[in-house]
Amino acid sequence: MDAVDLLLECHERIRRHCRGLLALAELTDRSAAPARETAARCARYFHEALPLHAADEEESVFPRLAPDAHTEQLSAEHVEIEAAIPPVVAALRAIADGEPPAAGFEAQPAAGFEAQARAFSALMLAHIAREEEFLFPRARALPSEEIVREIRARRVGP
Repeated sequence: MDAVDLLLECHERIRRHCRGLLALAELTDRSAAPARETAARCARYFHEALPLHAADEEESVFPRLAPDAHTEQLSAEHVEIEAAIPPVVAALRAIADGEPPAAGFEAQPAAGFEAQARAFSALMLAHIAREEEFLFPRARALPSEEIVREIRARRVGP
């Protein structure tokens, strides 16, 4: 398995967790155990794994490519995504804890969560589509074994 294949697997996990987030947004009652479990799983993924995926690209892929408009846009989107993660995770953790996802929403917390979930998912899905179209074809020519080692080291730690 090469580095791009690993990154594509991450993209499939992103899609799966975005589907979970959108499914939660559609629920009128998020207090049932399955909804709370989905919220906990999505919160954990977006808080822990998603930043690692961005680091894989920022630290292992982008520096090995000649900068261009696409890599600059994708890097800027990583900053936008990084800023969007904490409120989404806070809302998901509230749901997981059996509370309304009211953090950051003064009025209509349920409607706020639904809009937040849709906006975050749209941002993520558009971003990974751009990566697959513009970044990954170029990344196929990079030293895959080195990148794979770096990706795995991020998940194991020093």
